[in-house]
Amino acid sequence: MGPQILLILLNSNPTRLSKGLCPIILFSLEQEIKRSLKMKICFPVESDKGLDSEVFDHFGSAPMFVVFDTEAKSIEKIKNLDLSHTHGMCSPLKALGGKMVDIIVVGGIGAGAINKLNGMGIKVYKASKGTVHNNIELFENNTMPEITLEHACGRHAGGCGHKKRHQTKNST
Repeated sequence: MGPQILLILLNSNPTRLSKGLCPIILFSLEQEIKRSLKMKICFPVESDKGLDSEVFDHFGSAPMFVVFDTEAKSIEKIKNLDLSHTHGMCSPLKALGGKMVDIIVVGGIGAGAINKLNGMGIKVYKASKGTVHNNIELFENNTMPEITLEHACGRHAGGCGHKKRHQTKNST
């Protein structure tokens, strides 16, 4: 069950909601709501400015990550430990230093990384230009689209807009 449905259920009349639902379903819904409210959201960034950090264009090329804990309202910074990977061979778990997150919010990401992240149960969402703080608000308001394989960067030719950033990074 997705966060949008959970928010609808949270705003529903509890008496009306419980009528006709068995206790096991209610318990499952309650657990899902609690889980959805406790998330670690990862934002690739170029430099550490905390919540004022600009979200980076591409996951694998980001020098570091800011992870926002929705329950504690705190941030953690992680250096990208896979920054020198061969293009197209990003290891998201290595990049994150083995730290587990629930969601990635980024400007663009390759299909291989999406497959690996989705395989670990991590969803990827399309960041809006701006800061980590701005994007947290967009995510909390359910106005951020999920990035699927059809929207992944593909060799950065004609569409994802990250080609120039990669050429600059790889030529240095």
